[in-house]
Amino acid sequence: MPTPAELHKINHLLTHVLTAAVARRWPQVRPGDCGETCTGFFGDFGFGDTPPTEAEVAQIEADMRSILVECRHFAHLEKSPAQAAAFFADNPYKLAVVETLAELDERVGFYRLDEFVDVCPCQLKELGELKAISPDAFALTGTTPALWRSRGREVWLTRIHGVQAAALIGGRIGMAEDGA
Repeated sequence: MPTPAELHKINHLLTHVLTAAVARRWPQVRPGDCGETCTGFFGDFGFGDTPPTEAEVAQIEADMRSILVECRHFAHLEKSPAQAAAFFADNPYKLAVVETLAELDERVGFYRLDEFVDVCPCQLKELGELKAISPDAFALTGTTPALWRSRGREVWLTRIHGVQAAALIGGRIGMAEDGA
């Protein structure tokens, strides 16, 4: 059975795959925050007034599975705060993350997943780590509204929730409950 640290790593990596899958299907959608829960993961996205339908969430899940199988490049990158701010000049959600990270360090961490690049300060950027995740290790469970706040500005985004398959727990197949 995976350790809590291994489950956390898988959930974290799945946030990257979720963000890349949404960007692949809707390049105009601005990604916001993403993160792990005790049993899964989530990503916030600026879809505007039309969140994805259940069928579109199922397509995102299929795209995530494809990325896990087909991915050829997954690596850690660093940019200066000025380079990072320029990269996200048209995305206020990521620009706020960059500004926070720039206060903490001289370099801002990024990851590259094939052609997709996003900000993330973690160091989990080895292709082998990503390839170790089974395409059947997760499921997307739906969407909810998510409030984004920065500098007095509030915007409603769409949060896509995912859970990790609990195939190894107690020798039975099942899904863990999402805690987000």
